Amino acid sequence: MAKFTEVIEDIEGIFATSSWTSKSIQAYPVNYTGSYTTEFIKLEVVPSRPLNIYSNLSVQGQIIVQIYVQTGLGSRRIAQIADELDDVLQAKTLSNGTQTGTSALSFLGVDPDDNSLFRADYTISFKKY
Repeated sequence: MAKFTEVIEDIEGIFATSSWTSKSIQAYPVNYTGSYTTEFIKLEVVPSRPLNIYSNLSVQGQIIVQIYVQTGLGSRRIAQIADELDDVLQAKTLSNGTQTGTSALSFLGVDPDDNSLFRADYTISFKKY
C-alpha cells in the first residue's frame, strides 16, 4: 500500500479542484522555486508517525499551509483565506481515505525574504488508516 503517496495525492488534489481554483488563490508546493503572485499559499504535508507502531498501514501528521498576502492589509485577509481553507480541508474524508481534523492559525508577520509579503501558517491534522 502506498500510504504516503495516497495522502499527498488526497491533499494536493484538493487544490486542483474547482472548489479551490474558483477562489483564485494560487497554491504551490512548499519547495516551489518559481515566481509568485502577491497573494498565494504554499502547501506542505508532514507525516509524523504511524498510528499503530505494529502496523505500517496507517499514518498521521499535519498539513501546513503557508499563507502569503500583501503587507499592510492587516489580519483580515489572512483570516478570510483560512476560512476558505477550512471549507475544503477541515473535518473531511478525502478520496483516498485521508481524514482531516480541526485547524489552527498562527500569524508570523512580515516575510523576512520579501518585506512586501505578510505570512501566517494554517495547520490541520490528518490520519490515514
